[in-house]
Amino acid sequence: MAVDIVPLAEGGIQLISVCLLMIVLASIFVSLRFYSRTIRKVPYQPEDYTILAALLMLWFEGSFIIAMTLLGGIGHHMVDLKPENITQMFKLSYGMQFGYAIGIGLVKCSLCMTLARILFYQPYRTAAIVAGILAICWSISTILVGILICTPISMFWNPLVNGGHCGNQNLAFAAAGTTDVIIDFFIMIIPLPGVFKLQIPLANKLAVASIFLLGLCTIAVGSLRVVSIVKLSFEDASYSGKIPDMLTILELGVAIIVTSCPILRPVFDKFVHATLPSALPNRSCMEAIEDIHGKHQAQCVSHTKRRPQWLNALSGRQIDEESGTDSLTRLEQESLDEDRIWLERNGRNGTTPRSYTSDPSPESSHSR
Repeated sequence: MAVDIVPLAEGGIQLISVCLLMIVLASIFVSLRFYSRTIRKVPYQPEDYTILAALLMLWFEGSFIIAMTLLGGIGHHMVDLKPENITQMFKLSYGMQFGYAIGIGLVKCSLCMTLARILFYQPYRTAAIVAGILAICWSISTILVGILICTPISMFWNPLVNGGHCGNQNLAFAAAGTTDVIIDFFIMIIPLPGVFKLQIPLANKLAVASIFLLGLCTIAVGSLRVVSIVKLSFEDASYSGKIPDMLTILELGVAIIVTSCPILRPVFDKFVHATLPSALPNRSCMEAIEDIHGKHQAQCVSHTKRRPQWLNALSGRQIDEESGTDSLTRLEQESLDEDRIWLERNGRNGTTPRSYTSDPSPESSHSR
């Protein structure tokens, strides 16, 4: 039987707007993530394909939420809706929760794979692997909760089924959300001990730590979602479910964006270097995040040796264990060549711009 489209309520318009915004932004960030790999001329990693699968789950989840709004009347009170619209809303909600569980699990696994790849210290790698296993277990358990919360399954959208019953849905879904937040927090703090043990200025430590602390955005949205689920009334789910649905799509979208951000430095550097080649800020030697301009190889060897291997991997630098030499990445070498050409055109004959050095004395300037 065909279900009529319900006129959009104000809450429904807001929900659809948030869905479309998250889908567009997350798609842009994932595209830039793959473009970043292309710029660096490095192969795509397993975590890239995992985050791409999470993006597909975001599209899936967003499509279900939009359909819930149009066919199920999200934003309206249930007393104002037809029975067939209410049934359709619960059916779509039942399917939407699986997209959420799988998508969030894929994002966590993607981040854990990244950490396991760049953290060379075994305790940190082990922690990342354990976090990935926990993420998989969380996804499976959340899916099982969604399947088994009502017996028979049709009781989820048809409360008139004879002999059917549902468990405490508020408690079950809030418990799943709380576990989700705890795992996110665990993943976020895995690399932080190593960062604050580095022998680098505090400002650089904070710069590196801020990359990982972006996870606080996802934790904040997840926590708000748990609170909204606790307050959700299934007797008027079409109206009270507006905020939980909005935070559900927000959590997955923000998680995808945040997970992709640390990979986008080459895209940012390419843009800045192309538009502002002579107005780059002063930098110390490359000790925190990869800096496309960097310093001369000889300047960085002693500093790079003192850094943990995982930070060298994060910054894209490779150290020869026998000779101790520090090789520039392909992107850095291209940037140095571009700088040399620009300087020659401006009559500097390869002299390093003073904006690249922190010491204005003649000794701090060196030739490329």
